[in-house]
Amino acid sequence: MLKPLEMEDLRIEVYRIKDEDLELRQKEILKELNQEKLIDPSSKQVEALAEILTWIDQRIEGLPQESFRSWWFRAKRRAKYLKPI
Repeated sequence: MLKPLEMEDLRIEVYRIKDEDLELRQKEILKELNQEKLIDPSSKQVEALAEILTWIDQRIEGLPQESFRSWWFRAKRRAKYLKPI
């Protein structure tokens, strides 16, 4: 399980990605996530990749970082990405 500081580091990493590169990074990380799920679906790497995708999706959707709506959006996205293949 990711620790809060690790999650914050991932959020910061995502917010350093240029807007025009978000969709490309999303595709790359989604591919990496699916490969990692085949190797070890319960790994910390799977959680980290899902967290990165969650923050990328939030940026693509244009949601603010801090609001109930964005929190709920991230919770649903994490569930989506952590679902077994």
